[in-house]
Amino acid sequence: MIRLKKEFTVKENALRLDLYLSNNLEVFTRSQIKRRNVEAFKKSNGKFFKIKLSKPVFKDDEMLIEFDEESSQIDCLKPKNIPITIIYEDSNIIVLNKPQGILSHPGISHWDDTVVNFLLYHIKRLKINFNEEKVRPGIVHRLDKDTSGVLICAKNINTLGFLAQQFKDKRTNKVYIAIVKGNFNSFFGSIESFIDRDKYNRKKFSVSKDRGKKALTEYRLLLNFGGYSLLALKPKTGRTHQLRVHMKYLNFPILGDEVYGRVDGSFKKITLMLHSYKLEIDVGKNSFKKFISEFPKRFVIFLSNFYKSDELTLIIDNLVLFLKDF
Repeated sequence: MIRLKKEFTVKENALRLDLYLSNNLEVFTRSQIKRRNVEAFKKSNGKFFKIKLSKPVFKDDEMLIEFDEESSQIDCLKPKNIPITIIYEDSNIIVLNKPQGILSHPGISHWDDTVVNFLLYHIKRLKINFNEEKVRPGIVHRLDKDTSGVLICAKNINTLGFLAQQFKDKRTNKVYIAIVKGNFNSFFGSIESFIDRDKYNRKKFSVSKDRGKKALTEYRLLLNFGGYSLLALKPKTGRTHQLRVHMKYLNFPILGDEVYGRVDGSFKKITLMLHSYKLEIDVGKNSFKKFISEFPKRFVIFLSNFYKSDELTLIIDNLVLFLKDF
């Protein structure tokens, strides 16, 4: 059993929210609502507030529901040949360059287009090897849907435990690259804070003085150009949305971040400019390997607005050399 969330906009007036859910969302029947511990929240002035399922709802109301997902849906996960580049593979692990826009594991409305579906297609014995893990077989760590880059996955239970423990013990070296709004005014530094769920918006997290979990991010300026900066980011902890929250707190939000930033006036259709570039980890018997992805095309395309082709090629070549040992 897992806890899932779904946001939606009400399409028609209804005397009771539970009736609307059962008649319109096709997620569950009315009789299942209590058994699956459904909770509902209504947005007002940009914030979600809990409401009773017996309350009426009206057209254009913005809603959020949380509920338990039954195993029958999970057992129906299907293999799918999704175009994902494999960086490295052996008998125990597989390292992917996850594209932007793909979830790491299934969730509401996404049961057949995730990294897990790709793993089930590519690794024929995955479901057998992870018989007790129905939802996230092979997933050691996760990247947000719109974050691209290096993602390591396990082919069996023992390897998953071995790799996951390194993330827990902070024995991995993770390097992300990000384009942020504004010209960074220091070449390197770090930010340490508490990060907790935002008390005004359940979808967001925020820096707190004394609530939540400790989070530490190291940063290095790679490039200042126009009104933007290219940064290398090292999360020394693994909090949800950590890099995005820390960059916002420093007043340098990541470009294209719809949750923690604002639409850029010059590049309104830009997507999240955050990429997992490198991962160093022990793959067994103290054999540390360094997995590096390609410099993302969307970064190259964006930078081409500010540099000529030959100049940009030289800049990227130098960045790749620097990041290799960062």
